[in-house]
Amino acid sequence: MRPAAIPGVTPTRPIFWAHTLRIVQELRQYGPLELESLLETDPAKAMTLVDTYQRFDRLGPGTPALTTYSGLAFHNLAPADFTGDDFAFAQEHLRILSALHGLLRPYDGIVPHRLGLDRRVRVEGQDLYAFWGDALYKALFPCEDWVVSLASKEFIKLITPYLGPADRMLFCEFYVQKPEGAKATPNSVKTARGQMARFIIQNRIDGPEGLKDFDWGGYRFIQGRSGMEKYVFIQQRETSVGRGDLDAP
Repeated sequence: MRPAAIPGVTPTRPIFWAHTLRIVQELRQYGPLELESLLETDPAKAMTLVDTYQRFDRLGPGTPALTTYSGLAFHNLAPADFTGDDFAFAQEHLRILSALHGLLRPYDGIVPHRLGLDRRVRVEGQDLYAFWGDALYKALFPCEDWVVSLASKEFIKLITPYLGPADRMLFCEFYVQKPEGAKATPNSVKTARGQMARFIIQNRIDGPEGLKDFDWGGYRFIQGRSGMEKYVFIQQRETSVGRGDLDAP
């Protein structure tokens, strides 16, 4: 995470702030060595995390989630050049799943932290999936419109166990065409997810049909491998780095 402000935007409080404080209360019980092991980080970062969680509710509003996350997907989302209208569309339509915060809107303020959905982290005797339960699902559904999932398998499991027959969620899958077949590589998938989110925001996509025009980096929508709930995109020329680890269906 790299804190960065959005000009003219005052960070808002995340929707599930009370839940976050319950998680933080649990994390405050761990020392540096325990956090280093639990969160798989180095000693220096573990010391910083101990201080962060001890002072968490006194650190101020932070900076907007949309511009603070800096992983590969968010690097490709590239909000630094967004217009005011782009930010407004993102604020209305984009939601970010977080182990600590649950569900974030782009303007919700966060501070740099580290927490995955590792089942070893327990809050009130529950792992984080059980702790969040169906709260995040209820924040998204019922929804008259489609929800497009660009989340990792780890995080989308916060939502999918609770989907009902009337819920409309569309999953996007990204593959790279290789001599031995279409493969999903970690870096290319993260890159494509960020670029797809950027495409949706900048083109004001408001339905599944519009997603089919996504063609960044040589990706093409593959009708024969797609369905009502899954859109498959294959990059016809390899432009990203990564080792293939999953055959396309």
